[in-house]
Amino acid sequence: MKKILFFTAGLLLLLTFGNIKANASNSDWELKYRHEYKVRVLKRVPIYKVKNAYLDPITKGGYLYKGEIVRTWYRGVAGVDWQVTGGKFGKANNDKFGYSVNWPSRKSFKILKTYKGTNWF
Repeated sequence: MKKILFFTAGLLLLLTFGNIKANASNSDWELKYRHEYKVRVLKRVPIYKVKNAYLDPITKGGYLYKGEIVRTWYRGVAGVDWQVTGGKFGKANNDKFGYSVNWPSRKSFKILKTYKGTNWF
């Protein structure tokens, strides 16, 4: 009886969560950048305003334009790929809202400075 119960529970979990693909599998280059960076934007990229503690971007917050300098780090959780602070978005980040950007590739920004953190991951 226990074997049937465990088999049924395992099958249910597989059916429920088995089709979920890891977000990081699409962009392996992002996993190489594990610090906080001061970057210059090289290509225009949309930016999203995210309500903290919720999984979905709320609204498009605008764009990061070529030449803007912001701080960013790869977060990869809770609907946020890259957290953005600094620039015109610096004062807007608080405990309720934050900003997220999905860099299309590494060629979308140039790293100006690296802020190495310890014991983050």
